[in-house]
Amino acid sequence: MSWGLRSILLVVLLLGVLPACRWPGRGAGLVRRSGAPGSSVPTSPAQLASPADTAAPDWAGVAATVQPASATEAVPNRMPVQLAVPTPAADARTGGASSAPQAMPVPETSPEIPVPPAAPPAAAAAGTVEAVPPAPFTLEEAIGLLFDANPDLASATAQMAAADAALARARSEFYPRLGISEQYGLSNSPVTSFMFQLNQAQLDPTQDFNAPPTVDDFHTQLRLQHQVYAGQRRIHQLHAAEANSAAATMQLAAVQNQLVFRVAEAYYRLLQARNLIRLRREATRRLEEHLKIVRTRFDNGTAVPSDVLTVEVRLAEEREALITARNQFELAWCVLENVIGQPVARRTLPERLPPAPWTRHVDALELAIDAAQANRAEIGALASRRAAAEESALVARSRKGLDVGLVADYNVYTGDFVTGNDSFFVGVLFQLNLFDGGRTRWDVARAEARVRELRARERRVMLDIELDVRRAYLQLKDAEERVKVAGRAIEQAEQSLREIETRYRGEVAGVTELVDAQVALSNAQVRHATAEIEVAVARARLERAAGRLDALLAP
Repeated sequence: MSWGLRSILLVVLLLGVLPACRWPGRGAGLVRRSGAPGSSVPTSPAQLASPADTAAPDWAGVAATVQPASATEAVPNRMPVQLAVPTPAADARTGGASSAPQAMPVPETSPEIPVPPAAPPAAAAAGTVEAVPPAPFTLEEAIGLLFDANPDLASATAQMAAADAALARARSEFYPRLGISEQYGLSNSPVTSFMFQLNQAQLDPTQDFNAPPTVDDFHTQLRLQHQVYAGQRRIHQLHAAEANSAAATMQLAAVQNQLVFRVAEAYYRLLQARNLIRLRREATRRLEEHLKIVRTRFDNGTAVPSDVLTVEVRLAEEREALITARNQFELAWCVLENVIGQPVARRTLPERLPPAPWTRHVDALELAIDAAQANRAEIGALASRRAAAEESALVARSRKGLDVGLVADYNVYTGDFVTGNDSFFVGVLFQLNLFDGGRTRWDVARAEARVRELRARERRVMLDIELDVRRAYLQLKDAEERVKVAGRAIEQAEQSLREIETRYRGEVAGVTELVDAQVALSNAQVRHATAEIEVAVARARLERAAGRLDALLAP
């Protein structure tokens, strides 16, 4: 009979463990994230740190190039002549593969932005299929690339998976443990040999117990352990794991909200750099035309050498600004790739600023603050972390209570797999902590201090989020007003330039007035282009502050 039981034990060893099942968690008291019906995602998205914890790219280099230049001063942020700049094929990222940056002197004339050639009329008439140019690179595509390789998103997802695993681990504490072991022993010691023979039911009472034979012993044991009562400790551990899992889910939403904004800002700065190249190139072309006119007058004796030098100096400054703009355009592509987390194929950008994938409606300031307090992940994350800390304090207190455990063993003993014996053991264990040198008390004090810390951080995050919304709202209003003012300034500068050009041709105005008018128009165009991008960035910033951008990354 014992060997049939032994076979059953080996089958149990091979078949595995108990089927996994879920322990019902506590639903009340946890912050849940509103979403699709039936969704278990917690309510406000989450990052434990302040709203500005996720680092954003430094745009000082790009923004510095859009500052207007005066007629008599060099363009700010001037870079050396022997500067690494992209070749014309990569100036605007509008066609084919880019070429590597190379050192080049200031050009006499600026190359044009490459344009894909149109299909020849003869080929079209003959029905020849020509290659279709790729569609412009959109903001929606850039946001979609975040799923592929962004390390911040991958890190937050892994943290959420770890929190879910910890929750499953806490649920498993409610189930018993079942294990099997095999032990082999060989001895001729009187005591050990006597025990081996006794367990195997092979004891020979006529033998010499002081000089026993060498005995083999194979001991197979099946053990069941279960904690029957732990003073609510396992319940509190489960609740803490549920809260931590909710916080990790909200933290993922917070990272998504921040990443979408960073991609949007990088994309808009890329458009800004591309537009700046066009404006600088157009300003250079106009100055080259003016230089031709002034040189012609100088050859005819109607202009002095200082007139030629004035235009040449201004033209050199504009060419230098164009070189800087090209390098900033290359930098803008690099920043976008850094935020996305992988290289991006260089493609044509939209001619005009495309509509954003979020609403153009702007709430009143107080409504935007209310939306942020309802949607921002950081608030919900800290609330869940605080709930987890409160449960951890209860876990620490429960260690003073009574623990009751159950253990059951089934044993098989044999020396030759032919003869042998089996036995069982069932026992109950009671354990009570009478004195532990203050360990439990200090564990409780530490957990309660953690609760107080998280409550204070909640208040700080609420204040920071309100300030974040107010700042974003005011930046949007400021940019919208600057667009209007810069638009009127362009109209005035264009009218002024036309009048001065007419007067200059009639030899009534001097070359200094002409160059000043050209500089005024160029600066107004730069300010208007910059303000348009700032409006788009400010709208995205306000959506981020309100906590609504993470929905764009929903699978």
